[in-house]
Amino acid sequence: MVSVIMGVYNGEKTVAESIKSVMSSTLKDIEFIICDDGSTDGTREILGRFAQEDARIKLVFNERNEGLGFSLNRCIAASSGEYIARQDADDISHAERLARQRDFLENHSEFGFVGASARLIHDGEMWGILRYPRDVDKAMLTVSNMFIHPTLMFRRETLTASGGYDTGKEALRCEDYELLMRLYAMGIKGYNMQECYLDYSEDPAEGKHHNWKMRLDEVKVRLKGAKLMNTGLRGKLYAFRPVLLMLLPKKLYIKMRRKRWAEQPDEGKGAAKRTGFKQSMYVLSSLVRKNIKTQYRRSVLGILWTVLNPLLNMIVLALVFSRLLERALPGVDYPLYILTGNMIFGLMRQATTSALPSLVNSYELLTKTRISFYVFPASHTAASLVNFAFSFIAMLAVMLVRMSNGVRFYWTIFMTLPLLPALLLFSAGIAFVLSVLYVHFRDIKHIYGVILTLWMYVTPIFYTIDRLSPKSQAVLKLNPMYYFVEYFRKAVLYGEVPSIKYHLFIYGIGIASFIVGTLIFRATKKKVILHI
Repeated sequence: MVSVIMGVYNGEKTVAESIKSVMSSTLKDIEFIICDDGSTDGTREILGRFAQEDARIKLVFNERNEGLGFSLNRCIAASSGEYIARQDADDISHAERLARQRDFLENHSEFGFVGASARLIHDGEMWGILRYPRDVDKAMLTVSNMFIHPTLMFRRETLTASGGYDTGKEALRCEDYELLMRLYAMGIKGYNMQECYLDYSEDPAEGKHHNWKMRLDEVKVRLKGAKLMNTGLRGKLYAFRPVLLMLLPKKLYIKMRRKRWAEQPDEGKGAAKRTGFKQSMYVLSSLVRKNIKTQYRRSVLGILWTVLNPLLNMIVLALVFSRLLERALPGVDYPLYILTGNMIFGLMRQATTSALPSLVNSYELLTKTRISFYVFPASHTAASLVNFAFSFIAMLAVMLVRMSNGVRFYWTIFMTLPLLPALLLFSAGIAFVLSVLYVHFRDIKHIYGVILTLWMYVTPIFYTIDRLSPKSQAVLKLNPMYYFVEYFRKAVLYGEVPSIKYHLFIYGIGIASFIVGTLIFRATKKKVILHI
């Protein structure tokens, strides 16, 4: 069994999500020992509710604030697991973390404890990945603490042999570092798994929140550790590193931390360091190519289906509705009328439906890289544009064939280009919302399918609204897709330049959809990892 231990002081804002992340672990044979370190806010009440709901949660209470080391020692004493894992009240453990670390220790008896990499989170946004070397020796540990405390899992005998955490005042903010140096002095080594198994709440300016007393206490702890590990003059010199960090200007300190932990190399052939926007664009283009290849991987006709699909739909709809509705469109080629409407609606439909499972299907990338969450639904939206390009080629072929029926090519066909960014923004906003909903509610896939069917029938794809009553026309014009479809037809079929009103409307609705979708996505993406 694995015992997870946590000390918490006034953590009412974050402790609930932290507890949920641990209890959602794929490893079920666990117990969660939580020590409330004299909290004065609503932390105790929150802990009490969780303990009532799950018998695996055990609570310990300090009468006053004693410090993290004291609280963790009480948790260790109350635990019974063969392995003891750490967790902080403001961090999120990934579902597979405990199982993977337990399996590692069972298969590698040469290590007394194991850590992992972590995604650095501040104000709900990821700003980097904290990743230390796999195999850490004494010389490396002398330079800096090479382990992330809340990612650690110890063998019980490791903590028993060390005597637990130092509860002295000097080790108050570096109790983990002090413990690790003692373990290394005893010949007990640790290992860092390179996968990200934790969302680590860390301000880029974290070190600057420490005062001079804290830094000087850390120097004392480092000097003591250097002596225990017998690292000589090197250890003594590096012991004063905290003092040098305090002397750095705050802006320079933050810049150095961001640069160090934000830059992560992509793996693979010809990989280079790509960060921020450049990395996201690289990943986006890669995912677009992957989505297109995956879509037709086992298809005999392959990507040719992208061309055939709108043509076959056009033929079916034309055969079914031509006798009923063709007379309502004098002077317009009815098959082409259907094709143009179906192409625009189909672009939106594919961009949104394909994005539904994008986050769920990208779980490994989401948890082990620092790629922006937005990239995954956006890649499906971008892939739909590629498919639309092939459909556009099919439309041009149909126009050539139908020229004998009076179809003409107008220069205004180039006016379709301003339409596409607006439609993609509109679709992306919907895709962002759907991808998050799908994480929490898988049935949305079927519900959205029904909504799309209704949406298609209230969009004039195979009929015109001119023969409807003014009241019915007014209702159908509330449908945003009406304006996208009509814009496209004006440019392609009628040789008209869409008015400024059309441009303002399609871009207005496109931008509004994108902003609303982005805000919803941003507000809910922090809980995505917990529910996938």
